[in-house]
Amino acid sequence: MKLLLHANAKTEARNYRGQTPLHYAARRGNLAAVQLLADHRANLAAAEAGGWTGLMFAARRGHAAVCAELLCRGSGGSGAVSRTNDAGL
Repeated sequence: MKLLLHANAKTEARNYRGQTPLHYAARRGNLAAVQLLADHRANLAAAEAGGWTGLMFAARRGHAAVCAELLCRGSGGSGAVSRTNDAGL
């Protein structure tokens, strides 16, 4: 991943579900990849087609370290958690 990012790979590239590399890294609990993507200015609050963010994927899978990293870097902006908690957290 480092080589791709240093070769200017797009951190905001999306698949058919609207998921970015950050979504994959967060869902799998890959803290190093999340940090690397964040360091390369990935949009930490990006939502995929279903409205889920990387933070939501990490929380759903119980990846506490990834959640903490994303929150410390500011990905818990407005809309990350709804009042009714119906958005995946």
